[in-house]
Amino acid sequence: MKSRITVLVCFLIAPMIFSACASSGGTARQGQIRANLGTASRSVLISETVDALTTRYGYLMLRSVVDTEDVRFETDWRQESALADERDQGYTHARSKVTILARPRNRSGSGAQNLAVTFIAQTQVLPFGNDVWVEVEPTEMREDAIRQISNFLRRSYQTALR
Repeated sequence: MKSRITVLVCFLIAPMIFSACASSGGTARQGQIRANLGTASRSVLISETVDALTTRYGYLMLRSVVDTEDVRFETDWRQESALADERDQGYTHARSKVTILARPRNRSGSGAQNLAVTFIAQTQVLPFGNDVWVEVEPTEMREDAIRQISNFLRRSYQTALR
C-alpha cells in the first residue's frame, strides 16, 4: 500500500516540479535582463548593433562572432555612477555589459535569412566602501535604462527592414 501511495505522489508531484523549473527562466541569472528583439537581416543586424552599442551607448565591443549560421556580439563592462535608486540602496557605481545573440528563424538554407535576435544585459553594482562588484536584481531605474537600449535596437531593426 505504501509503495502505491509513493508512486501516486511521484506522478502527481513530479510534473509540478518540472513545470516550476521550466518556468523559472531557464538560463536567466540574477542581474540579467533579457528581451526578444524580433528579427533582422544579417547586414542590418551587424551595422545597427555595432553602431548603436558603441556610438550611441558608449560600450566597447569585446567580441564579435559572425559565422555562416549564428551572430554574437558581446560588449565589455561599461561603468557609470549609480542611479538614484541604486544610491538609496547603498551602491556607488553600476556597470553593465550587453550580449546580442542572433540565430536563423529557420534553417532552410535560403540566402536571405532573417535572424531571430535576443538581447541579454548583465548588471552589477559596487556597494559603498567595497571594491567587489556584486550581481543583484536591477533596480527599477537601472532596468528602465537597459530597456531603453533594447527598445532602441528593436526599433532600429524594424526601421531598417522597411
